[in-house]
Amino acid sequence: MNRILGICLLIAGCHVNVAGQCSSNADCTDPARCDTSQHVCVVPQDACYPFCPSGKACIAGTCQDTTSGACTPACPSDKACVNNSCQPVTQASVFLTSPVANDFVVATVQASAVAFAPGGVSSVRFELRSTAGAVLASATATAPVSGSSFAASIPLAGISVADGPAVIVAVVVYAGGSRESAPVSVNLDRTPPVINVAADTNWYARTLPGGAPNIIVVTVPITDAGSGVASAFLQVGTGPKIAGTFVSPNWQFQLDATQAAPGVEAPLAFTIGATDNVGNQATPVGGSRNVDDVAPLIAHVKVYLASLASPPTADGVTPPGSGSFLYTDNITISGELTDLGAGLAVSGAPPNPSYVLNGIGGSAVTVAIAGCTAAQTTKCTFSVTGSLRAATFLASSGTITLTVGADDLALSGDGVTPAHHHSVSTSLGIPVTRVKWSKTISALTSVSGLAIHPDGDVIAAGVGAAANSNTVIAVHPDGTIYWQVGTSWYANNSHLGQIDNAPSIGAGGNSAPIYVATVGQDLVAINPNPTTPVTPATARLWQCGLNAVGQAMHSTPAVATITPATGSPYDAIFSGDDFHQLHGASFKTATTCNLQNISANPNCNCKTTTSVINLGATLYQGFDTGGSSNTFGAISGTPLGTGLAFSTAVRSGALPTGFVSVTSLSTDGTLFFGMDRGAAQAYSFTAAPANGWSNSTTAGVNGDAAIEAASGGIIVNTNDKKLRSLAISDGTASQLGSTFSANGSTPLLGSNGYLYFGDDAGSLLAVPDPGYGTSWSYKPSATAITAAPTLDCSGTLYFAAGNIVYAVITDSIYGLRQSSPWPKYQRDSRNSGNADATTFWGRDQGSSANPRCVQ
Repeated sequence: MNRILGICLLIAGCHVNVAGQCSSNADCTDPARCDTSQHVCVVPQDACYPFCPSGKACIAGTCQDTTSGACTPACPSDKACVNNSCQPVTQASVFLTSPVANDFVVATVQASAVAFAPGGVSSVRFELRSTAGAVLASATATAPVSGSSFAASIPLAGISVADGPAVIVAVVVYAGGSRESAPVSVNLDRTPPVINVAADTNWYARTLPGGAPNIIVVTVPITDAGSGVASAFLQVGTGPKIAGTFVSPNWQFQLDATQAAPGVEAPLAFTIGATDNVGNQATPVGGSRNVDDVAPLIAHVKVYLASLASPPTADGVTPPGSGSFLYTDNITISGELTDLGAGLAVSGAPPNPSYVLNGIGGSAVTVAIAGCTAAQTTKCTFSVTGSLRAATFLASSGTITLTVGADDLALSGDGVTPAHHHSVSTSLGIPVTRVKWSKTISALTSVSGLAIHPDGDVIAAGVGAAANSNTVIAVHPDGTIYWQVGTSWYANNSHLGQIDNAPSIGAGGNSAPIYVATVGQDLVAINPNPTTPVTPATARLWQCGLNAVGQAMHSTPAVATITPATGSPYDAIFSGDDFHQLHGASFKTATTCNLQNISANPNCNCKTTTSVINLGATLYQGFDTGGSSNTFGAISGTPLGTGLAFSTAVRSGALPTGFVSVTSLSTDGTLFFGMDRGAAQAYSFTAAPANGWSNSTTAGVNGDAAIEAASGGIIVNTNDKKLRSLAISDGTASQLGSTFSANGSTPLLGSNGYLYFGDDAGSLLAVPDPGYGTSWSYKPSATAITAAPTLDCSGTLYFAAGNIVYAVITDSIYGLRQSSPWPKYQRDSRNSGNADATTFWGRDQGSSANPRCVQ
C-alpha cells in the first residue's frame, strides 16, 4: 500500500517509479514490489504501472493497443497483436470480453476473456462473485479458444443466491503467478416472469350479431423483476399459440370465443405463457372466460283475459267463451324466462324483456315486461297486463300475434358492449274481434234508428214484426235486452205502432226520458228504468195519445229545454207531420201531454221530411212539396222561452227552381244546409232564412250530412258510391278518397280522425280522415245498413241491419269528433237536434290530458 510517497531510485532490474515506502510486498500496489533493503516499492523492469486497461497489453513496460484478429495466425498467449504483428508481452494481463457491464445472466454464464502472460497463460478461471466478493460459481478454461482468447460456461445450478446484482472476474494463471481482471457488474436473473390471470365473472357471446366470431380481449398482468418480459402467448388446448401484445401496464390477448363448443353455456379454458429477455420461461398459467352460446329460454307463455279469477292451467292462448277477445280487452300475459349463462338482461330502453303485439295493418308495438328485475338474472316468472288496443288493428276480426322476447347479458369482446343473444317465443295467435255483440230484435222487422241513453243502454225503435209488436227496445251495453214496450201501449190490442226514425233522449242523467214520434200520430215519453215486470203503465212517462196530432210523423223528435217563468226547466219535444204541421209537446200530467200544433207552412200542402233542428230558440225543418212549390220552413217566435207557445209567424225561404224537397238538414251554428236527395241538390241559407248558395252534388245524397270544416265542409254519401264534401262557403263539391264498393248512408265523424257509415251491401266502413280509404270494414250480412249509426263515449259504435243491432269497437276512443259542430245524424248521441244545448252529448268536451265525454 502507498502509505508514504517515495522518491525516484535507480535500481538494477527495476523501473524508476513512484511506488511509495514499504516493509513488504503487501504495502505496494501491483505490479510494484517492496525492495526490503531500501523499504521502497519499485516496479519491475518492463512492467507497466499501473496495469494496462482492458484492450491493451504491456509490451516492454508500455501499454500498447491490441488488435484482435489482425494477426494471422492468431498470436499465442505470450504475445499480443500490436500493429498487425505479434509482440511478446512483458507483463500478465486479462480482461473480460463477455458478459458486458450490466448484462443479465441466467442459469449458465457464458464468459470469455483475453489473457496474456510472459511465458504463456496456463489457464483462465472465470468467477461469479457476490457484490461482497464471495465466489458463487466458477469455471476454468485451460486452453484458449483461439490465440489469447479464453471462454468457459459457468453453471449456476445449485447455487442458493437470490436474483440481483453480482460481478464476474477472470483470473489468469501463468508461470509467474496469477492476476485477475477488473470486475464486470452483471445482474443475476434465474426467475421466469410472473403471470397473474385474474378471474372474470363476465359472460361473453360466442359470436357477434351477424355471425362473426366474438374476440374476447383477455388482459393479464405479467411482470418480471429481472430482465423484463420479452414475449407472451395464449393457447387453448393444443391449438396455436396466439402472441400477446404489451399494452402498458399489462399484456392483452385475443381469445376467439368460437373455440368454445357451440350451443353451450360454459367456461372456455386457456393457458397463458411468457418468456423473459434472458430466456426464462414461466410455467403456463391457466384461466378461462365464460362463453354463452344459448339464448334465454322462454317457456309456459299464457294469454288470457285479465279479469279471470285464476290463470288457466294450459299454456298458450285461452280465449273467452265467445272464441275471440274483444279489441278493448285487457289481457294477462304470463310466462317464465330462464338463462343459466350470462343471465337475463333487464333494461328500460329499449324495453327488455318485452312482448310485441303485431296487429293488422300497422307497426308492431313493443311493451316492457316489468315483472323482471335486474336481480332475477337466471330466472324470471312474469305476469303482465296490457290492452289489445296497443296493436294497430285495421280489421273487424282477425289475429293479433304475440311474441315474447328476452336478451341475455352476454358481452362482446371488450367486456363492455352488449352482444346479446335475443330469444323470441313461438308466436302466439290471439283471435280478436271488434264485434262486441249482435242482437236480433225479434219484435221488429227493421230497426229505424238508435240512440245512446246516459245509463249506457242502446235504445232502438223501428217497424214491428206484427201489428201488436213492441217497437221501442232498450238493450244493455252487454247486448241483453233490458225491456221492450209498444204492445197494448194505450189499451188492450191498442199498440204504440210503427216508428220510422230514431228515438231521442231528453236532458238529465240516468233518468232522462226517451222520446219517440210515431206513425200512429203520437208524441211519447218513455221511462228508461221501468219497474219489473215492465208494462206500459210502468214504462209510460206521458203521451199525447193515439192519433193526437192528426197526421203520421216519421222523424226523430228534437229535444229542447223550456225555461218557465216559475218552476224548474223541463223538456219539450218537437216533430213535424205529413201535413205541414209542427207539433210541440211537454210533460203535463202523469199520462198526458201539453200539446201545441201550428201550421208550419200555411201556404203549402206538403210533408215534413226532416227532423226538427233547434238553433237560437228557433225551430227549423224542411218539407217535401210534392212538386207544387219549393219551400223550406223555419218556425220563428219564442217557443223555448217561458213556456210551450208558438208564434204564428212563419218564415219561409224560396229554394232554387228544381227543388222539390229538403230531405236532410244540418247546421254549423251559423248557417243551415239542406239536401235534396231526389234532385241531387244542396243548398245553404241563413237563419233569416236568406238564400245562400245552391249546387249540384252530382249524385243523390244517401242519408243526412255531417259537418267538418277541416275536411272541406259538409260531408255526404252520394248514391254513386262516393264520399263528398261541399264547401261551406260556396257548396263546391269535392270527392273524398276513392269510390266505395256500395252506396253509403249518413256518415258519423268520430274522434281520432275516423268517420263511419254503412252501405247498402250490408257493410260498416271505417274511413280515416284524411285519406278516405277504407281502413277496415265489417260485413255481418247482405242486408242494407240504412239507419244512421251512433257512437258512445267509449268508442263503441252501434248500427242496425234489418232487425239486428250490432255493437262494434272503433278507434274513436273519445266518442264523437270534438272539432265538428254536427258530427252525426241529429247532432249528438242523444239525437237531440238541439244546437243550443250546452252539453254536447257523446263528444269529448275536455282536453287530451283530461278527456270528458258525457253520453
